[in-house]
Amino acid sequence: MAERIPLSEQLDEIRAEYTRRCQMYPEMVIRGQMRQEAMEFKLARMAAAYSTLVWLLKNAEHIREWVILAAKYGGKTEAAEQFMDAPPDVLPAELQWEEPDGETQAQAHSDEGEVLANG
Repeated sequence: MAERIPLSEQLDEIRAEYTRRCQMYPEMVIRGQMRQEAMEFKLARMAAAYSTLVWLLKNAEHIREWVILAAKYGGKTEAAEQFMDAPPDVLPAELQWEEPDGETQAQAHSDEGEVLANG
C-alpha cells in the first residue's frame, strides 16, 4: 500500500494541475479540440475538488471530533449521518465548522472556484 499523502501535498498537486489546465484548455478550445462548455465544466470540477480538500484540511480536527461523538451516540454510520444531516442551528457549538472563505456553515456558501482563484 502506498504511503498516506498529506492533504497539504494533495492541495499543492491539484493547484499545479489546475494551473496547467488553465493554460492548456483555452488553447484546445481555440484549436477546436474542446468545447468552451467542457472547459468550464472541467475547470469547475477541479476548483470544487480543491475547495473540498481545503475545507477538509481546515476542519480536520472537527471531523475527528464528529467521529468520536458519533461513535458515542450509537452505530457509527447512523450517528454520523444524523449529525452530518443536522441543520447548522441544531449542531452543538463545538461541531460548528468554518468554510474555506471564513464563513460558518450556517452562513451562505461561497462560489466553489473562489478559494482556488484567490489562492
